Amino acid sequence: VISLLKNLGYIDTMGSVSSAITQSGDLAWAFAEAGAWHTIPALGRAIFKRSKITREDVGITDIAHEFTDAGISNRLLQWTFTLTGLRYVDTIGKETLMGAAVSRMRRMARKALAGDLKAMEEVMRKLNPVYGKESYRALLYFASGEINDTIRRFAFDVLSDYQPVTQLESTEGYLKSVFFRVLYMIEIYTLKQFDIYRNKVWHEIRDGFKKNDKAGVIRGLRNLIRIAAYLILCNATADLIKALLFNRHLEPEDLLWDNLFRLFGLSKWQISRIRKDPTPGSFMELVAPPGKFATAAMQDIVWPDEKGLRTVDSIPLVGK
Repeated sequence: VISLLKNLGYIDTMGSVSSAITQSGDLAWAFAEAGAWHTIPALGRAIFKRSKITREDVGITDIAHEFTDAGISNRLLQWTFTLTGLRYVDTIGKETLMGAAVSRMRRMARKALAGDLKAMEEVMRKLNPVYGKESYRALLYFASGEINDTIRRFAFDVLSDYQPVTQLESTEGYLKSVFFRVLYMIEIYTLKQFDIYRNKVWHEIRDGFKKNDKAGVIRGLRNLIRIAAYLILCNATADLIKALLFNRHLEPEDLLWDNLFRLFGLSKWQISRIRKDPTPGSFMELVAPPGKFATAAMQDIVWPDEKGLRTVDSIPLVGK
């Protein structure tokens, strides 16, 4: 029953073309990790299904581990993701991230072998936590340009740094309780975003101060700026596409503030809702499981809108 409710909730909130466009905002992680020079070519290859490392190569078959339940409702969910284009857009995001990260590492490995000490330091800082004593051999693999299990492992690790693709990226509460999995619906992406801030920004700055390493502090601050800038840019682009596609009026100021709030896992609508109604119920909406259809149905019955039924937006594929 819990699995059924969860999958129906996902169909309700993510079963639209609008959600597929929103998913394109995940390209921000590729830009933040590898920069535009490596991301744009990887993006082109992913769009035309020519990626050098695919999601299947690293054992990823679903958008996220929370969509791996068995049963008819999950098959319906997967079917919805495919028809709306969400699966395709998600695949582009994943393969772009892996391809860009590997491309950048190849370039840095070749520079390191050419005698660039700064490049060697950066490469080993990334490879040592993964490969340990085998790091130098991994460096040689990257420099050679071949694709093998060592390279695929690196690509998978980069992907799992930014997306909740396995249960290892979940909280203990999610893993232990089926009930809590309903409460974590959708929010698991926000939690992963905060985890990225912690690992890429906070840990770098904290360790830099502890070790009196000015370069580490600067690296953490640089990561903060890069992540924030690319998240705003990619998500704002997705918002513009949706505004044009669905003929929505979009104020530039609203676009900026909405994506600034999104950096903290909030939307401008949620902030406005709390300001207008600072009651416990408004705060509960921030963490409550998605139930757009039930809320819309109640509003259509109690507070009908002259513009039409709100529940239409929850119809899979055609809703917004």
